[in-house]
Amino acid sequence: MITKTARTTSVTIPMDSAHETTFLEARQALDSVAEHLLATYPARVDQAAARAGVMRDDPEGRARIAATVLAEDEKTIGDLQDTAEKALERLNESSQTFVFRSIGRTTMRKLYAAHPPTDEDHANVRATLEDEKAKAPYHEETFAPALVKAASVDPVLSDDDIHEIFEGDTWNNTEVTLLYMTAMTAQTSGPRL
Repeated sequence: MITKTARTTSVTIPMDSAHETTFLEARQALDSVAEHLLATYPARVDQAAARAGVMRDDPEGRARIAATVLAEDEKTIGDLQDTAEKALERLNESSQTFVFRSIGRTTMRKLYAAHPPTDEDHANVRATLEDEKAKAPYHEETFAPALVKAASVDPVLSDDDIHEIFEGDTWNNTEVTLLYMTAMTAQTSGPRL
């Protein structure tokens, strides 16, 4: 007998957007400062050499100055990297990975049948596809929550979880769509060889 495990897919969602913002700002600061230091390094070496009275024809003196400027830059970059890494740790700690599995073709057909499309669903699909013969396969407003619940593996989502995700006031459209599309991907994706 052929044995196969169900295909799984996952998506990670920050559960505290403040940690996401802090990380993005820390990463932006690191990138911006690193770019600035790299672009201005020769001029800053020249300025430091001039302040120290080191002439251009003194390669050893300029090498010492260059090493000092480089060490200062490395400390600045290191401090910013530490800040970004700590922010990433907090972001990771406050994020949730949602794992979804294929529910199988038979269960999927039953799920479609339990959530038949409305005339409005058909009209929306026709308008989107610009095809007067197109038909919606299901009623998305009820199908999406049902699929997310049925396909959830880790964590296994309860009715209360589904209600909070789809009807609550803390999940935005993009986050809900990510969950739904990840659950749908578990049903429709094939081998990625």
